[in-house]
Amino acid sequence: MSDQFKGLSFALLATLGGGLYAIPYRLSLETVAPLTVIWGVFLWALLFSLPGAWLARHQTKYSWKIGRITLLISLAGLLGNYAICQALNRASPTMLVLLSRSEIIIAMLLSWLFLKEIITARVWLAVVVIIAGIIVMKLN
Repeated sequence: MSDQFKGLSFALLATLGGGLYAIPYRLSLETVAPLTVIWGVFLWALLFSLPGAWLARHQTKYSWKIGRITLLISLAGLLGNYAICQALNRASPTMLVLLSRSEIIIAMLLSWLFLKEIITARVWLAVVVIIAGIIVMKLN
């Protein structure tokens, strides 16, 4: 099996997982408060990441800079999950997933700005299609 096929397989699994995550989120928000859901997500993330952290504990050199970056990333994750909960309370899971996929546009612009990547006409066409899809979904 080639590396490209493996990469595409993992990308499809990630897409499937990304599309499915909004459903249990929405169902849980019908029974409990958003902050309870967020803490549940972080608890499960902690439990699933502990084995990997335990195995990599001697491979990482820690510093105050790494600690600050880790704290900022954690706070961004907390804020992002809270925003997802609020969006699911006020909009449909379909709209949430569609709008969250506009991250492709943001990633493209940031890579152009910071990494000096060349953006082809085909990529710009894809951006137009994404924006058109968002507009069509919003009109419904």
